[in-house]
Amino acid sequence: MNTFHNWGYLRNPFIRPTRNSFQRLIVIANDHLSKLEVESLLDPQIDVLYQRSKPLFEQLINTHQTWLEELNDGRAHTKRIDDLLSLLSQEKVEDWDVQIRAEVSIRSAEYQHLMREGRSSFYNGKKDIRIQNVLTLANALKRYPNLSSLQSEVETYGKNLKDLRNLQQQHEKLKRRYSSELHRLKEEVCTMMFRNLGSFIDLYPNRPDMVVQFFQMDLIRTKSNSNRGSEELEFDEELFEETNNELEEDLLFGFEDEGDTT
Repeated sequence: MNTFHNWGYLRNPFIRPTRNSFQRLIVIANDHLSKLEVESLLDPQIDVLYQRSKPLFEQLINTHQTWLEELNDGRAHTKRIDDLLSLLSQEKVEDWDVQIRAEVSIRSAEYQHLMREGRSSFYNGKKDIRIQNVLTLANALKRYPNLSSLQSEVETYGKNLKDLRNLQQQHEKLKRRYSSELHRLKEEVCTMMFRNLGSFIDLYPNRPDMVVQFFQMDLIRTKSNSNRGSEELEFDEELFEETNNELEEDLLFGFEDEGDTT
């Protein structure tokens, strides 16, 4: 039976420190790339490592930035929707209901047609249902010429909600797509740094001090944990909630076993 996976020296040292933090990975990768760039001007062998690493690292950073933009845009649209729905519950529905009652009796079939469940259907339920209820009311009001002004107001309000909801959902879809891409890039960047580490060991077999100068050791030698800023935690939690594609450490050259290292 193969037991090579217990050999600790095959463990990718960049996986555990960045397991729950894309922010930390980007800091480590940026630092590594900067150090490669400086030395690449002096050593053609290091320039090879720099040239193969740069496109991948830049792709990670650009994708992360795009993901953040989609996250912020989605949150902005969510806030606008929530504000409009709050206004709907606190003011709009009551005002609309008063105008309807001024034209039709609350006990009439017409009122039941317009306000099937009274005001409650606009107060409670999921966003999409409440938005649809506004649009349904706007459509029903078309039958009442005396309420044409109200119909226009309700229709405009409903369309604004619907448009914002569509934009929000589009941003959510793009955010999930970029999240999946980030997890793929995370694996590739960790693997690339591990490959570079092996190359440095080959270049400086008797100079570990030369090897470690290419990496930010204070971050690599500590686990990613909760001792981080709230913004970093918040963004990373969004990413790790969306997918379980986080790089598993039982991949070749990425073992997490604490077995015999001899």
